Amino acid sequence: MGLQRLSHLRRTYREGLLNDVVPFWSKNAVDSEFGGFLTCLDRQGRVIDTDKAIWLQGRMSWLYATLYSEVEPRQDWMLQARSGANFLREHGFDHDGRMFFHVTREGRPIRKRRYFFSECFTVMAYAALARADHDSDWAVRAREQGCLSHTISAK
Repeated sequence: MGLQRLSHLRRTYREGLLNDVVPFWSKNAVDSEFGGFLTCLDRQGRVIDTDKAIWLQGRMSWLYATLYSEVEPRQDWMLQARSGANFLREHGFDHDGRMFFHVTREGRPIRKRRYFFSECFTVMAYAALARADHDSDWAVRAREQGCLSHTISAK
């Protein structure tokens, strides 16, 4: 593949992400009432289900923190990254330190399955937020969660 084609593809995907995908999710998924994100949406952005997959809270937080760090330091992106990370911190963990897989919109536990996705995306979100926000507390959380996840997966 030639450089011209690669340049064209890069431009196309960047424009799609920044002009279509991110605005759609920013407009429709941000849960201003309970924090985090509502990710079960139809094509028009209407909420189909208000339950929240914990791994998607981490993935969305990672996305917004990464956009803030690597694309443009937009305050709305930082606020969205923090909202998801705070939701994870407040509602993602059971009393034993392990993560839930699925919670209600308000953060009440529904399922606690051991798929490792919740932990992986939470570590990614915390690390990306630490980088974007220059906040060592998020870095410590990422490191601690990563170590806990490694310990849990080894059992």
